[in-house]
Amino acid sequence: MAQTAAARLPRATWLLRAHVALVLTCLVVYVADLGSTVSAAAFVVTGLATAAAMVVGPRLHRPQDVVTWRRLLVTCVLFAIGPAVRPQVDGLHGLGLALPDAFLLPGYVIALVTLRRLLRLRGSRDPDAALDVAVVTVGAALLSISYIVGPALQHSSLPGWTAAIVAVYPVLDVVLLALLALLAFTARERTPSLMLVGGAMLALLVGDLGYNLLGSRGALTAPPVFDTPYLLAFGLLGAAALHPSMRAVGSGYHERVQAWSWQRLAVLVPALLVPSLLIIPDANLPLVVRWLQAIGSAGLVAAIIVRAGRAVREQSDSRRVFEHLATHDALTGLANRPALNERLEQELALGNGVNVLFIDLDGFKMVNDSWGHAVGDELLLLVADRLRRHLPPDVVVSRAGGDEFILVTPARQHDLDGTVFAEHVIAELSQPYALSVGDVVVTPSIGVVSSAAAGERTADALVRDADTAMYRAKDGGRSRAVAYDPSMGEIVRGRVTLDRALRQALGRGEMDVAFQPLVELATGRLLGFEALARWNRPDGGPCTPDVFIAAAEENGLILPIGDFVLDRALAELSTWRSSSPWEMGVNVNVSARQLQDPGFTGRVLAALARFDVPASALRLEVTESTLVGDEATAATSLRELERAGVSISVDDFGTGYSSLSYLSRLKVHEVKIDRSFVAGVTTRPEDLAIVRATAAMAHALGLAVVAEGIETEEQRHALVELGISRGQGWLLGRPMPAASAAALVSRVWGAAARRP
Repeated sequence: MAQTAAARLPRATWLLRAHVALVLTCLVVYVADLGSTVSAAAFVVTGLATAAAMVVGPRLHRPQDVVTWRRLLVTCVLFAIGPAVRPQVDGLHGLGLALPDAFLLPGYVIALVTLRRLLRLRGSRDPDAALDVAVVTVGAALLSISYIVGPALQHSSLPGWTAAIVAVYPVLDVVLLALLALLAFTARERTPSLMLVGGAMLALLVGDLGYNLLGSRGALTAPPVFDTPYLLAFGLLGAAALHPSMRAVGSGYHERVQAWSWQRLAVLVPALLVPSLLIIPDANLPLVVRWLQAIGSAGLVAAIIVRAGRAVREQSDSRRVFEHLATHDALTGLANRPALNERLEQELALGNGVNVLFIDLDGFKMVNDSWGHAVGDELLLLVADRLRRHLPPDVVVSRAGGDEFILVTPARQHDLDGTVFAEHVIAELSQPYALSVGDVVVTPSIGVVSSAAAGERTADALVRDADTAMYRAKDGGRSRAVAYDPSMGEIVRGRVTLDRALRQALGRGEMDVAFQPLVELATGRLLGFEALARWNRPDGGPCTPDVFIAAAEENGLILPIGDFVLDRALAELSTWRSSSPWEMGVNVNVSARQLQDPGFTGRVLAALARFDVPASALRLEVTESTLVGDEATAATSLRELERAGVSISVDDFGTGYSSLSYLSRLKVHEVKIDRSFVAGVTTRPEDLAIVRATAAMAHALGLAVVAEGIETEEQRHALVELGISRGQGWLLGRPMPAASAAALVSRVWGAAARRP
C-alpha cells in the first residue's frame, strides 16, 4: 500500500503541472482575442481540462469526502456550458438570451451548497466568525444594492426579466462571499487544495463583479478580458482536485481560531467604511433600494456593536481566567502558594494572629507509584474537596505542590497554637478515600506554627517553619501534628549541611565500601560477603548509614552511590574469585529509587560483564516496603535481573508488609530475618515463635534463610536448632575494609588447602 501511494505521487505531480500549463496557455490565447471561434475553443478546452482533473483527482488520491468533489465537477460542467453557448444566442431576442443563465444559475446554487457542506464537515461554527461574516456580508450587500442592483432595476434599456436576472447574480455573489469569509475566518488548517478551492471561488466573484457592473449600465456583452477570472477559476479548481492535499479538504478541524488577526481586520475594516460611501444619496434610485440601504446600514451598525460587545466580554472573561490561573492551583482549584503568601501577609499586616498548618500526605507516593499519576491526581482532588467542605469558611486552604497543602486559620482562644485544629484535620483526612481502584487510606503529617509564638515573622518564614515542623512529625512516626520549636531550625540547617556534604563525597573519594562476612552457621564456612556503604567525613569522622542513606534517598544521590557500591563489590569479588577456587558471592543492597530507574537493570548487567563476574554470584537485597510500595516497577527490574541469573533476597524480613504473595510472584530466592527478632530468640518466646514460623515458611517455599545480627553463641546455636543454615553478625565477623576481607579470604582458603 505504501509503495502504491508513493508511485502515485510522481504521476499526480506530472498531471498537476500539465493542467496548470494547459490552463495558462488557454488563458493567453483567450485574452489575445484571435477570433470568436478560437476564443470559444480556448474556453471549452479549459472547461474540459478542469472537468477531467475533477474526475482523475478523486480517483488518484481517494479523498475522505467524495461528494464535495462530485458537486464541484457538476459546477465546472455547468460553468463551462453557460459561456460556451453565449456566442450562439447573441443574435436572439427575448428569453433566448437567458439560455446561458439556465446553466450558470444552477452552477452557482451547487457551488454555494458545496461550500456550505465544507463548512459543516470542518466544524466551522464560531460565534465571533459568524458576526464578522455578517459585517462583511452586509457591507457587500449594501454596495451591491447601491451600485449594481439598483442601477440595473432602473435601467430603461433592459427588459424586466433581464434586469431581474442581472440583479440575481449580485445576490448570489453576496452569499458566496459570506461563505468564503466564514471558511477563511474559521479555517485553522489551510491545506493547499482548500486554498485553491477558495481562490477559485474568489476569482468567480471578481469575474461576476465585472459583469455585474457592466449589466448595471445596460451592457450585455463584454471584451474577452472580462472572462479571464472565470478561466482562472477553472484552472484553480482543477489544480485543487489534482493536488494530494485534496484528500483532507472535507476533514473536520474543530479548534477555535484566533478571534482577532490582521487578516480579519484587512477584510473587516473596508466593510466598516461602507456606510460612508452611502452618505450622498442618489435621487434616481428606487424607493425600495433607498429603504434597503437604510436597513442594511442599521444592520451593519448593529453587527458591529454586538461584535464589539462580545470582544469586550471575551477580554473580560479571559482576564478573569488568567487571574484565577495566576492565583489558584490548576488541578484542585485551591489557592496556590503566591495567593496564600499574599493573604498571609495581609493578615500579619493587620496584626491578626494566625496559625499556619503545613500538611504532607503519608503514603501518597505509594499510591502514585502503584496505580499511576491519574489515580494520584484523583486522590489529591478528593483531599482538596474534603478540606473545602469540612473546614470553617475563615480557613484559607491552598496547595503548595505535589501532595503538600497549607492552611491558614485564625488563632482561637481555646487553640492558640493550632494543634487542636490540626488533630481535627488529621481525623478528617485519615478517613478512607473511594478511588477508582478501590478504597485507599492515607494519613497526614502536619507541622504547625503560630504567628503569636513566632513574633515578628514574614509569611515565607512562617510557611518555612511549618514545613520544618511537618518533617519532624514525619520523623516521629507520621500521622501526627507537631508544633514548631526554634530548635528545629538547627535540625534543618544540619540536614542542608549534610545534603551539601553528601553531594561532594563521591567526587572527593570519601565514600567507601565495607564487607561483612556471610557464613554457614553449623560449620563457620565463609560463603561470601554483604557490601555495605560507608562515608568517612573529613570534618566529623564516619557518618552512620542510617543517616546518609536516608538523605541520599530523598535527594536522589542514592543512584550514583548505589552504582559506586555495586562496582566496588563486584571488583573485589572478581579479585577474590580469581585467587581462590571458591565460588563465593556478594550481597548488595538496592533501594526503591534504584529499582524505579529505567537504566538500573542495564547498569547491573554491564557491571557484571565489566568485572567478569557471573550473575549467579550477585545477590541483590531489597526491603519488604520496597516490594510492596512499588511492586509493579520493582517487579519489572527484578524479573529481568532474575532471568539473567541474579538472585533476589528480602532484607529485614518481618519488619515491613510481610506477604507470601510477592515472595512467589517476584521469584525471591532468600529471606533475611531481621536482627530485632534474632536478638530475642533465646530470651523472648514471642521472638522465637516468629523466627521458627519464618524459617518454616521459607523452607516450605524452597527459600534460603539468613539470620542477621547474631552476637552470641547461644543465638547461633538456637538458630541452627531451628534449621537456619546461614547468618551474619558481630559474632561471625564485623564489617571490614576490602583489604581485610581479601586477607580473610586468603587465610580461610590457605587453611582449607592445608587441611588433609
